[in-house]
Amino acid sequence: MERKSKLKPRRIKFIQEYLKDFDQTAAAIRAGYSAHSARFIGSQLMVNPEVKKEYEIRYAEYKKKYEIRRESIIEKLNKLIDECESDGDRKYLVASLEMLNKMSGNYSHTVITQTAEQPLFPE
Repeated sequence: MERKSKLKPRRIKFIQEYLKDFDQTAAAIRAGYSAHSARFIGSQLMVNPEVKKEYEIRYAEYKKKYEIRRESIIEKLNKLIDECESDGDRKYLVASLEMLNKMSGNYSHTVITQTAEQPLFPE
């Protein structure tokens, strides 16, 4: 459903294009602004109060339309895990379990800093 707005058509087109890939420069070019100044214009448009307000309204609609519910992802992962366990498909089983573990908050990414003096595998 197309929204009515007081913005100029090219600014509305910019917002529509920006919602496709969230690239200000590309959106400005696709909206009809000069490729030479598109980067500057894109950043200027995103701080313009009227454009920003319209963007926030349209982004809220976008999020609602394309929202992927966490519960449905967990449900699909659980089904996939069951299928992998019954098929013996360890590759996808491990990947599914890892993803489910990350979604549950039990996963933390740890970076270990190693120096040349430290042995790789201490005894």
